[in-house]
Amino acid sequence: TQSEGAGAGYGIENFSAPVTSRSSGLNRLFHVFNPSAHTRQSVVELTVWDWVGNLARIAFTDADGKAVAHQLVDYSLQKYWDHQYFRVLIDATVPALGYATFQMKEADLSDYPFFYQPDNRTHDGFDDTVMDNGILKAVFDRQSAEVVSLVDKASGKEFIKTGDSAGLRYYMTESSSSNAWLIGRYISESKLTGNTKVRKTNGPLRTTLEIDIPFGASSMHVSVSLDKGASSLQYVLKVDWHEAGKKDGSPIPMLAFVAPANEDVSEYRYDVPGGVMARKPLHHDVPGLQYGAALLSEDKALALVADSKYGYRGADNQIVLTLIHAATSPDPYPERGIHDIKINLGVFSACPKVLEENATDITHAMSYISVNPHQGTLPLQASLLELDEDTGVVISGVKGAEDGKGIIVRLCNVLDKASDAALRFGKEILSAQWVDVLEQPANSSSAPKTSANAVTLSVGASSMAALRIILKQ
Repeated sequence: TQSEGAGAGYGIENFSAPVTSRSSGLNRLFHVFNPSAHTRQSVVELTVWDWVGNLARIAFTDADGKAVAHQLVDYSLQKYWDHQYFRVLIDATVPALGYATFQMKEADLSDYPFFYQPDNRTHDGFDDTVMDNGILKAVFDRQSAEVVSLVDKASGKEFIKTGDSAGLRYYMTESSSSNAWLIGRYISESKLTGNTKVRKTNGPLRTTLEIDIPFGASSMHVSVSLDKGASSLQYVLKVDWHEAGKKDGSPIPMLAFVAPANEDVSEYRYDVPGGVMARKPLHHDVPGLQYGAALLSEDKALALVADSKYGYRGADNQIVLTLIHAATSPDPYPERGIHDIKINLGVFSACPKVLEENATDITHAMSYISVNPHQGTLPLQASLLELDEDTGVVISGVKGAEDGKGIIVRLCNVLDKASDAALRFGKEILSAQWVDVLEQPANSSSAPKTSANAVTLSVGASSMAALRIILKQ
């Protein structure tokens, strides 16, 4: 029973649900939750506490008993207070706005085990690093570790400007035009290519490049990964920031990520509350809730998606994301300390609906809890609600009604034309009606239509709407 409650608070510093253990023994159960309105298959990282089995014999199965691919992140037990853990990736498929159950166990030996010498007596040359998952191919320069090529495998098209690279930048900005709300005029720009360590790990589900970068008085650890089935690279940054501006008029330090496009860009797109916004090139930061994208020919977009940053600058055929700005007004040292930032650099469809859903999937990762085996009343996997994909409508929120009567589904249409949509629930629908933002009945020329567990509806061009749904218990 050592693992009971292990890891309480572990991971909460990243504003995620703590991955507390609620199981013990060699057989472990995990419920994985999908916050998106469509079925997702993606790589999920699990933390397993105080497991006493053989890490080389781990096996995962889904609710139907089918084998699930996995990849170890830790090849030995890691210590946390008086407990031990390891991390493992699984290839999880989870229904829309629902959950699925996965079991981990120690598999029986199928043949005689043998072990390789851990260190090779020779090593490969220091060539450019290539990540290729069949959807996206990324090439990292062997010296700078920056992205010098990003190819969409379906079209074979290059998206990074030839002769340039995508990566982290250190800017100096004008003091007189800078403060906590404004990014001042750019004065100088330098690439953060002075890395001290680059290490690559390969696996069937994820390929990762670990990079250590000292700069100025600060340092940064960068983990760049490409997952199975992903259309983007994910950068996980841990920045120990000690740069500071001065009130004597000296330039203000700033950290940013830059992605230069391989063609001329005349329009950029950003998601905003309740929709999207297209803008011409601008030499100042504009807000984006989740992404900033350079719209390219052939209906593609080179996009940056961020979990916690929202200042994007689309100009000069590139997209820039501001990460840390050491302005001195109103606070003299507002940014010093540790910053945890996630950024995705990817190639997506330029369709506003597809781009929005891709960004939402990235910023809303699937989560999980561990459980003990027990008798329950619910199935091992289920879906609350699924949205028809062939539409311009996206779900912006699902909540319990304030008066306790049913659930509220908030929608928005990201296209500039009316869109029909269908919502399919996991239970029978008793009633559906339009409501306003205060959840009071709203008049509409086209009432939602229900049949069994589905609701069909229409949302006007670039409009928001909300439904009250009563489900059969």
